[in-house]
Amino acid sequence: MQKDEHNHSDGRQSKAVPGYQPAQSVTRYEAVVILFEMLTHVEASVAQPRRSKHEVQPGRKSNLAPNPSKAKNYPDVPGNHWASKSLVGLSMRGVSLVEAPRFSGEQAITGNELARWAEGFSAWIEGRPATVKSVTELVQAGYLPQTSPLVKKADKAITAQETTQLLVGMIARSLEKVTTMSPDSRFAK
Repeated sequence: MQKDEHNHSDGRQSKAVPGYQPAQSVTRYEAVVILFEMLTHVEASVAQPRRSKHEVQPGRKSNLAPNPSKAKNYPDVPGNHWASKSLVGLSMRGVSLVEAPRFSGEQAITGNELARWAEGFSAWIEGRPATVKSVTELVQAGYLPQTSPLVKKADKAITAQETTQLLVGMIARSLEKVTTMSPDSRFAK
C-alpha cells in the first residue's frame, strides 16, 4: 500500500484537510509513522542553536544518536514499505513496539499499545527508560487524565482524534520536563 492511500498517515492533517476522519480508527502503520515524524521534529528542534538568550533551551542532548543495534525488523514489513523507515527508526531509539514476531501493521492500534509506544517516545525525549505499559499506568504517571476516553478503550481500537489527543498531551508533558528557561527569560518563574 502507498502512503497516500491512508487517510490520516500524515500527522499534520486537521479537520480542514479533506480526507481526515477523526472518528476512524488508526492502524499500527499510521501510528508508527506519526510517532516517528514527531520524534524527528523534536530531535531537530533540540539540535537547533538558540536564536536569543530568552529562548527556551533543551534540557538535555543525550539519546539523540539512535542505536542501530536496537533496530528491529519484522518479517511482514518489507524494507521498501512506506512505514519501514519509521519502524526501524523508533526501534533504534528503544521505543518498544510489538513484542510478537509479526508487526501486523494494518491492525487497528489499541489504547494500551499507543500508551506503551507514546511512553517510549516520551522516555526517549526525557532521557530515561520507558516503564509504562498500559493506559492505566499512563494515568498514574500523570501523562493522561483519569477522565480520558482512552481509559475505557485500553484494549479497543482508538480513533484518530483520540490518538492526536494522547500524543499532543504526551509531547507537551515531556517537553515541560526537559526544557529549561534561561534565568533572564521573561517566561522563567
